[in-house]
Amino acid sequence: MNEELAATIALTAHGNLALHEPTSYEPELLGNNSTFRRVRDLRFVRSAAQDTERLGVARGSLAWYRLLCSAKARRLWLILGSRPPVGAPMDS
Repeated sequence: MNEELAATIALTAHGNLALHEPTSYEPELLGNNSTFRRVRDLRFVRSAAQDTERLGVARGSLAWYRLLCSAKARRLWLILGSRPPVGAPMDS
């Protein structure tokens, strides 16, 4: 399997569990999950107003999951391809 795809699947799966059980499941995947054995740094960024600039929002999976919990996220979706699955929430 493609390592980037495997990492994305792991982030999504563990993230959904972390969102469902935020006080009892707090995973830091970097250094603790075999999918990330070749990863040295894990950062999450958001595009700024100008697409050329990126704003760092979290470093490591645990910090990202905590950020998602504080933003009241309920679920992570992994969409492969050009069409979202039936029933997936859509931003307007």
